[in-house]
Amino acid sequence: MSNMDNTDRYAYITLGAMAGIAGGVALGMLLAPRSGVESREHLRQKAMEAREKARHQFNERREDLADNLTKATEKSSKLASSVEQTVKKRANQDNV
Repeated sequence: MSNMDNTDRYAYITLGAMAGIAGGVALGMLLAPRSGVESREHLRQKAMEAREKARHQFNERREDLADNLTKATEKSSKLASSVEQTVKKRANQDNV
């Protein structure tokens, strides 16, 4: 199968997906149980809820990341101290 065949296939898949989305939106608007004003208000409310949820999750992940970074820094500091002590001991043993 040539590269052109793959490109054509992806183009048809993309075109089909776009047509499906457009058709779904059109049917949704035609069959919507709410008026346009009500639908827009509902969408606006859902968007604000999603934004708040995303903001909350972002802040939680940021706190988790900060905690993990602090723990990793502490561990690496302890490891560096341990390595330093081991190197000093071996250097002293070699000098003896």
